[in-house]
Amino acid sequence: MSAVGLDNAKGRSVPTSKNVTRRARRSRRTRRGPGKYIAILALVVLALFPVWWIFTSAFTPANRLLTSPPNYYPRTFTLENFRLLSQQFPVGQALVNSLLLAIGSSVVAVAISYLAAYAFARYTFPGSNVIFVLLLLSSALPQIATVIPLFQQFGNLNLIDTVQGLILLMTSMLTPFTVWILTSFIRRVPVDIEDAARVDGAGFFRIILRVTGPLTMPAVATMLVINFVLSWNEVFFPLIFSQTPKSQPLALGLLNLSASVANAGRPWNLISALTLVMVGPVIIVVLAFEPFITRGFAAGADK
Repeated sequence: MSAVGLDNAKGRSVPTSKNVTRRARRSRRTRRGPGKYIAILALVVLALFPVWWIFTSAFTPANRLLTSPPNYYPRTFTLENFRLLSQQFPVGQALVNSLLLAIGSSVVAVAISYLAAYAFARYTFPGSNVIFVLLLLSSALPQIATVIPLFQQFGNLNLIDTVQGLILLMTSMLTPFTVWILTSFIRRVPVDIEDAARVDGAGFFRIILRVTGPLTMPAVATMLVINFVLSWNEVFFPLIFSQTPKSQPLALGLLNLSASVANAGRPWNLISALTLVMVGPVIIVVLAFEPFITRGFAAGADK
């Protein structure tokens, strides 16, 4: 009788090669487990530490902000920084301007781009591919290369130092990329669904609103959020076309505070307070559209 048979007769299990391999893999996974979690925790700390530092700096008195060693857990919180910020910079007006700029440009850009994307995705006409490529290439032009003719044209139209002018500028900058993304998503919608809607008597806009629109809503919501963030953080166009506080957004105020140097150095307490004001609306928008963004990225991954 073999050795294996003797061991089985005595009621002892003999480890096979498959069991040994499984145990070895399980052992390696167990050894790698703590290291993996530690690395993830370190990345999370690195990502959240700047947010924590900005939050604490916004509520920390200026005389206790730059201490040595640094105080990562301040015991004293104050709203004095926000009061000083409102005295040096019109936060309320700038917040309204930023909201108008971000919401207006993102909504207008998505609305115009959706119609253009539908045309590129559903209709074939002479030169359509050339026009599509030229539209994409226009987004590759640096902003500084077009600022002089734009400034002259906007001066003739009396759009300098106006929120409407900034919305028009940002819309023109956001449209090419938005058209490209929406075109790829609309092409994934089966044409048979739209043909069935036409048989039932649906017109062009009804098909977009009732058929194609709901099916591409994740992509539309994702582009709304992306365009909102890009417009919210835009500095170059407001720096050139906004000359008075009546049209200046929050991003320009942050730039002005960063450039101001007092006797004690840059006002980091005011910069942190204004940064906290800027981050709040972006977090709200991202959380509100998070379900659509997740579905949009999942649809793009399955493409």
